[in-house]
Amino acid sequence: MITLIFKTYLYILSGIGIALLAIFLLGCYFIWRIFMHPARHANLSLIAGDDMIATQFDLARAYFET
Repeated sequence: MITLIFKTYLYILSGIGIALLAIFLLGCYFIWRIFMHPARHANLSLIAGDDMIATQFDLARAYFET
């Protein structure tokens, strides 16, 4: 019974599998690309010192207060 269903819907299942694999690989690529470019926050690290998160919170609070 399962082999009959598999043989009948082989093209549909393979198409769905290829599409899901392509979406997964594209998602992995974007995640890899985001984590490989941490240079955006280089200017913040110059003024932050050891506590980067506290500096980000302070800058956000100062932005909202103005």
